[in-house]
Amino acid sequence: MRPEDKDARRTSVKRMSLSVNEFRAGVAALGDDGRSAAPPGDLAVTLPTESGRVTVSYEPLPPVRLGGLLDLPQALVRLSFDGVGADDQTAFERRFWIVFQRGGG
Repeated sequence: MRPEDKDARRTSVKRMSLSVNEFRAGVAALGDDGRSAAPPGDLAVTLPTESGRVTVSYEPLPPVRLGGLLDLPQALVRLSFDGVGADDQTAFERRFWIVFQRGGG
């Protein structure tokens, strides 16, 4: 890791069709074993990475209605990296997308 990466702070924002329960389940799969820096019921969790930490936060948005019959939950999910090297950030984001991936077909 380059020295300038260590002090870097980066944020990635994703608009997702995701309920709060799906968010909590996904964060648990990412490695939140109850020792994260978030009080119960909070919609943000700070997780350690190899080189720093990442705060994953959930901001609910109004649902999207499809065909007048189906409401899909919407949220902004922020990944705020603190002291995380570029390679570590890429690896975490890859893992994040795998955890929150949905199957179709």
